[in-house]
Formats: sequence, C-alpha cells, structure tokens
Amino acid sequence: MTPSQNLHTIGFPLAVGTDEATMSQHYSNPERESDPHALPGIQIFELTAREAAEQDEDMVYEYMKRHEFRLASMNSKIREKMFDVMIEQNGITGGWYWWSCFPGCLPDGPANGPFATHAEALADAQSAGRASRRWREALIPLCLIPVIFSAAAHVWRYL
Repeated sequence: MTPSQNLHTIGFPLAVGTDEATMSQHYSNPERESDPHALPGIQIFELTAREAAEQDEDMVYEYMKRHEFRLASMNSKIREKMFDVMIEQNGITGGWYWWSCFPGCLPDGPANGPFATHAEALADAQSAGRASRRWREALIPLCLIPVIFSAAAHVWRYL
C-alpha cells in the first residue's frame, strides 16, 4: 500500500458515515504484546451483509450462472438484485469478522464470522490462536520421534 492509498482505495470497507476503515489489529497471544519482536497477527473488521456476500466468491459464481443474473458482471442493477437475493435466500448478515493477517500482508484465509460485537470476534480469534498453539506444542514431540529413532539406530550400530 503506497502512502497515497488508504484501505478504502484498495477495496477495504469504510465505516458508515466516516472516512476511516473499520479494522483493528490484535495479537493472537496477548502475552506477546510486550515482545518488541512480535507483530499482531489478527485483524478484526466490520462488514455489512452486502460486503459479506461479496466475500463468498463461490456463491457469487453460482448465482451468476443463473439465467436471471447472467449479466450481473455488466449491469449494476442486475448485480444489486443478485446480491439482494443472495442475502435473503442464504440469511447472510453483517457483523464483525476476523482473519489471520500480519500487517502489510494478505490474509491467510477467508474471514471468520459474523460476530455480534468486536469483543466476541476478538475472543474467538484469540481462542483459535490458543488452539493452534496447543497443536504446535503437541506436535513438537511427534516431530522429534524420527530424530530419536535415528540417533538410537546410530548408537546401536556401535554397541
């Protein structure tokens, strides 16, 4: 992102009635906030129902295959109608979302949500971070098994 760009010019939604993006950055592990070498790895933001529907590329593709929406890529009125139908038929709601993403980088995957509040989204994101840390801690000993067997085989040869 260049200095002349802001989050809105690269496609990030703005808060209604403001010129500021509705995004905040947080640490997946709050204990690392004081670490000068750690970066926040979670971004939390608010999306409207329309913006949330636009994020689901597979659903947009499926709806654009319908006869009544075949011109949605060329006609804004048809596109608006398509998104209205998507939102109504699928019960899509706006709300707070989060994704894993380091500052200045693309997200690691799709947005998670919606959540009713910013605090709920943050709690879910940090609990997901705790779960992945538990998996990494559990897998580290498993990763050492080949090393241990290799070392044991090497020692066994010389006995």
